[in-house]
Amino acid sequence: MTPGTASKKDVKLEQLIQQASTAHQAGQHAEAEAGYKRALSRNPKHVHALYLLGALLYQTGRHAEAIKRIERCLQLKPDHYPAMEILAAAASAQNDFPRALDLYAKLADAAPQSAQAAFNLAVARWNSRDADGAISDYRRALALQPDYPDTENALAVALAQSGQTVDAVQTLTDCLARHPKFALGWRTMCSILLETGRVPEGAKAARTFMAVDPENADAAYYLAVSLRLDGKWREAGQAYRRAIELRPDFVNALDEYAGVLYELRENAEAERMARRAVAADPTAPNPHTNLGRIIQRDVVNAEEALKHHDISIELRPDYADAHNNRAIALYALNRVTEAEASVRRAIALKPGLAEAHSNLGNILQRKGDLTGALDAYRAALALQPNYPEAHWNTTLTLLALGQFEDGWETFDVRWQCRDFPAIDRGQGLLPMTEIKASKNPVLVWGEQGVGDEILYGGMVPDLVERGVPVILECDNRLVPLWRRSYPDMIVAGRGEQVADVVKKNKAASQIAAGGLGRFLRPNEASFPHRRHYWRADTDRAAGYRAKAIGSAKRLIGISWISKNEEFGTHKSLALSEWRNILSLPDTAFVTLQYGDTAVERTAAKNTLGVPVTEVPDLDLFNDIDGLAALIAACDLVITVSNTTAHVAGALGVPTWVLAPSGAGKLWYWFFDRTDSPWYPAVRIFRQSVPGSWSEPLAAAANALSEFAHAGN
Repeated sequence: MTPGTASKKDVKLEQLIQQASTAHQAGQHAEAEAGYKRALSRNPKHVHALYLLGALLYQTGRHAEAIKRIERCLQLKPDHYPAMEILAAAASAQNDFPRALDLYAKLADAAPQSAQAAFNLAVARWNSRDADGAISDYRRALALQPDYPDTENALAVALAQSGQTVDAVQTLTDCLARHPKFALGWRTMCSILLETGRVPEGAKAARTFMAVDPENADAAYYLAVSLRLDGKWREAGQAYRRAIELRPDFVNALDEYAGVLYELRENAEAERMARRAVAADPTAPNPHTNLGRIIQRDVVNAEEALKHHDISIELRPDYADAHNNRAIALYALNRVTEAEASVRRAIALKPGLAEAHSNLGNILQRKGDLTGALDAYRAALALQPNYPEAHWNTTLTLLALGQFEDGWETFDVRWQCRDFPAIDRGQGLLPMTEIKASKNPVLVWGEQGVGDEILYGGMVPDLVERGVPVILECDNRLVPLWRRSYPDMIVAGRGEQVADVVKKNKAASQIAAGGLGRFLRPNEASFPHRRHYWRADTDRAAGYRAKAIGSAKRLIGISWISKNEEFGTHKSLALSEWRNILSLPDTAFVTLQYGDTAVERTAAKNTLGVPVTEVPDLDLFNDIDGLAALIAACDLVITVSNTTAHVAGALGVPTWVLAPSGAGKLWYWFFDRTDSPWYPAVRIFRQSVPGSWSEPLAAAANALSEFAHAGN
């Protein structure tokens, strides 16, 4: 081969490499790769072609292939520093941080005056968990190139994550004073300030960030975070929407916006956003457990919620919040032992998680360990003194233990709880602070559900007896009963113009009915021995009895379903389970259960041979006065814990309440007694095993035989 011939081949090879490089620079990666490979097929040891192909492979995300080409390049030329830099970057991309650190250290040694080399080494040290070394190298990079915002930002991040937040903020403050439009710096500043609880400063930084870069989704996001942390839910929602508008797959924004909507009780939209967050990144742990938290409102949804909590924990086994949320779902499903294990795992992972301690209290309360429950609630409050739900749960536990004075003392905290089902209907009047005879009436207004209105309403007669005139605001369905029972008391239905009634009668103060407990029920001795405080329509009662009893010796009214949205499933049972009760001879049974029960009653008649009569044309839901008359017509009422139990108790009709021991166990049925100071005519039959009705039903059936043998 002549020298001239060899030279022409070399020229053609270099031209081929140059053409490939031109395509590479133009972004024509496939053409460039093909050109580099043709060149290497002619000369496999061409160092520059190996380097350029390795660089292209790295740029297109094919890191393993890039490493193979660059390693060959460095075998041929060990001091090829640009190739070494590509190899270091590719190793880092594959999480081979020790190798990347070794390579970047060699590069820094080879170029001691290079700020970029010092910067790259700092990043490698940080990835290798050498925080002090990273900070030192970032400072060295800044010494070599003092006014470089990206390096100052990286230094601030390292300082902040090393706990040196004061220095981090100062570094960014100095940087942003020189570069006020440096968006990345503002982003980091917002993150540090908000994550360290400096919310007002974080909010100010976020607004500046928005002004600097109004189309930046991160700017809107951090503004939203600052507003959320400040409790400004609606303003936060607007900012989150802007962030999502700018970046529709912004997982953190979608996830946190779902949480804001949940706080605003916009549950359907919260669920929609949470599902979007999960779809945007199925591998992110928090969206799964957040979705579960939002949807676990009843037993059906709790099953799906549990699946999402489990996914979250699979993705991040040490995620305390997910373990805590999982416990809530299990609690809703009455899987109490598993719930306790989950919440204790959450506490072990994150002892400062106040909500987990409060949830442990709920679980222990359900298991009957009230002392342990109180200890757990107090642990939650020690961590987070302003925790309304923990205060409220403590209150309910004290009341359930019969420690009335201590329980009522903090009863008003209920208004601060997120899910408390009531609003202030006090008409702007001053709160009642004492009980004393007066010419001006006090407005007593009903709260929570109808059952609660009836229960707490039992204290209203005490006010009347003490010379306190009362305006009672209540559910419209209760008005006839109250007016009949206390004709001299002013009773206003919720649909009436209560404000006009208050003004006309010059009411001086107001109180929610439950608040009367502090004044009127400080201990058990303060409960009056009053068998009833309501009077039913006797004419209707007589008519109903005549229709329902037929030739039987006794009439028993039954109710087996609670429609409570949160606990109804746990308080209800099937009519088919009442076999031993319905088999009592010489007895007529009448349904007190509202809703369409025809299928269950027909099945009971077909299988047990016992009809459960329905009084025609009586709306047991809307006509509570009619329900009361039917109850008054009965010799005995047997019911689950629902409105029927309260109506019967208020009327003084002998009533047996089938009470759950798990979910749905309400404080006013207490925990270890069979009677009720609220309703002297009530007898309680409890589950001993959550979810199992066999024991209370058997006990009620035995008691029913005794009831019949006693001549009832």
